[in-house]
Parts: sequence; structure tokens; C-alpha cells
Amino acid sequence: MRSKRSHKEIKIDSQDHYGGLAENTPERKAKEKFKRPPAYQAGKLLQEQARQMERNDIKEGVERIGKD
Repeated sequence: MRSKRSHKEIKIDSQDHYGGLAENTPERKAKEKFKRPPAYQAGKLLQEQARQMERNDIKEGVERIGKD
């Protein structure tokens, strides 16, 4: 008894799945968020890291980095 699917079966299933997704249109807000430049994401990351650094004592942060 075969336990694996053939390449042909996998390809057909994949086409069916992605073909069905093409019929659904995403919401307007989702499109806007997807098209947002990566700089916004990096900026958000830097802001969060700055907040974390403010919360931690610098000495604690250095000790923690030294342990890694």
C-alpha cells in the first residue's frame, strides 16, 4: 500500500487550493497593510527594542547578552 501521493496528485491539489484562493478578494485594509514599505516594519521593531532597553538596566542587558 502506498503512503505517499504522486507528484501529479500534489500538483492538482495545489492548483485547486490556490485557484480557490484567487476567487476570494482581500479586504481593502489588508491590501494597504501588505503594500506598506518595509521601513515601517523596521521602525516598529526599533521602537519596541528601545522601549525594552529603557525598561532594563543597561548592566542587566549586558550581562544577559554575555550569557547568550
